[in-house]
Amino acid sequence: MGKVNFFQVSANFSKLPVTKNRSKLIGRPWTPEEHAKLLSMRRQNKGFEDIALALNRTKRSVEQMHLKLVPVNPSPSRSKAAAAGGPMSEEKKIKLLAVVAKRKPLFWKEVANEVGGVSGAQCEAEWAEVIRRRN
Repeated sequence: MGKVNFFQVSANFSKLPVTKNRSKLIGRPWTPEEHAKLLSMRRQNKGFEDIALALNRTKRSVEQMHLKLVPVNPSPSRSKAAAAGGPMSEEKKIKLLAVVAKRKPLFWKEVANEVGGVSGAQCEAEWAEVIRRRN
């Protein structure tokens, strides 16, 4: 194999399809199907880079959405709940997380309305910070 010219590689790198379509990717809302695919692939131990390629998203956006969808610290009563009704199938777990993700914005909007003078995003961020500090 011959020498690789850095400038030639750099010039060709910018021609990749991902960079051409990057403006279409920024700020594009997530669909419930994408939530389900992300959760399913993570449960299969797929890396964020692989998931990003499969969903045509950036690695960072996939990581951030994963943090929104999956609780950082599951409830200690999880085993009691599972024992009461038996274990939940993988399909049901993925659907549960997707439904929660879909309804989260409305939930935080309602919380913000009740608190008054703040946004749903502010409430969610503050709640997340309180949970992080507990651990």
